Amino acid sequence: MYSKEDLLYRIILIVSLIIGIIICSFVLIVIWQQRKWRKLNMQMIAIEIDTLENERKRVAADLHDELGAALTAMKFKLESIDSASAGDQVRVSQCVRLTHDILYRIRRISNALMPDSLVNNGIIASITDYANLVNDHSKLRIIFESIGEADIPFETSVHIFRILQEIINNTLKHANASTLKIEFIMEGDKLIILTADNGRGFDFKNATKNKKGLGLGNLQNRADLLGGEFHLRSAPQKGTRCHIIVPL
Repeated sequence: MYSKEDLLYRIILIVSLIIGIIICSFVLIVIWQQRKWRKLNMQMIAIEIDTLENERKRVAADLHDELGAALTAMKFKLESIDSASAGDQVRVSQCVRLTHDILYRIRRISNALMPDSLVNNGIIASITDYANLVNDHSKLRIIFESIGEADIPFETSVHIFRILQEIINNTLKHANASTLKIEFIMEGDKLIILTADNGRGFDFKNATKNKKGLGLGNLQNRADLLGGEFHLRSAPQKGTRCHIIVPL
């Protein structure tokens, strides 16, 4: 027979084991639910981004193939008009210039939605073209360097392009910077992307807390979809630096 002390000890031990099992089970369920929620959330983000990219492709194609073609035809018609007076010729010339300007803007918008160079020549060419476009039409000077070569899948290239497009647009809108350096470093089975501007920077913790419109969530979401890492450092008057790691 057990003594009262032994019996009490065994009861306490059994109760403790039961409580421990309940706590462990609860923790495991919470972890499982968190992982399930995160997986479901990433699937929803992936679907949303995929839908957005498909819509961008459609709009870019419509702009380039339909509206662009119609405006080009109209430009040729205008140029073929034999004006009876000098005043009419001036007006025709103004219409031609206006049509040419609209065509340029349409092509620029179409290229931003889905660059031809990204589809035909890959990420390096598309970033180079986009950087040149910004350099030609803004005060920001983008310096783009690529070290090494790698075969990057098209869908991965789209995400990388959107990440850098967001960073460039943020720099243009918010940083008041004169230079932005972008580096691609191919290192084994991963791509390392480094960006740094000399702008006014911002309070990163405060911007993240208040969810201000800097697109930080979009940057992180795209990096997560690639199975990569996204790190950003910034402080007032110290510029902004991004460090992105993409597995290939």
